Amino acid sequence: MGRRVGEGNSFVEIGSTRCAIIGRAFVAEVSDAFDRYVRATDARMDAEFRPGGPFLWVDSLPQPRRQRLYDLLHRGQVEIRQEKTEEEGKPIEVPDGLIHHWTGVAFVPGVSLERALSLLQDYDNHWRTYKPDVHRSKLLEHTENTFKIYLQFYRDSPRRVSLNTEFEVH
Repeated sequence: MGRRVGEGNSFVEIGSTRCAIIGRAFVAEVSDAFDRYVRATDARMDAEFRPGGPFLWVDSLPQPRRQRLYDLLHRGQVEIRQEKTEEEGKPIEVPDGLIHHWTGVAFVPGVSLERALSLLQDYDNHWRTYKPDVHRSKLLEHTENTFKIYLQFYRDSPRRVSLNTEFEVH
């Protein structure tokens, strides 16, 4: 999730995977497809995250693209990219659903990795940190490197919308 870069500086990488249902109630086929996607993504990430390998996805880019991106990050830009995990070289089909899988990276000068993680993992207070978009937040369960959390997203423009969501964060 993060890497210390010099005294008091950190790069923070955040990933997000969501499954959206289109047109009908949540069904077992969608759940099974999403679970397959998560398992395949976890296996891919386990293979990529090895001692001596790239820690951030930025580090896997060829030079000079990697250097250009680091220069932008040092100037305050947040880099976000859409991720795709495949099985045997093919997209994982989700009947009547969509998988949204994004990863972002940011440079946070003057903030230690411990402090950045403390803020990111303080799920009970995300409603304060990320208001007005997050109305309620709660840590439901925490074991080792896995956090199960509840977030209620709220938007009042142009129509009032409230989404009750649960996430598993690694």
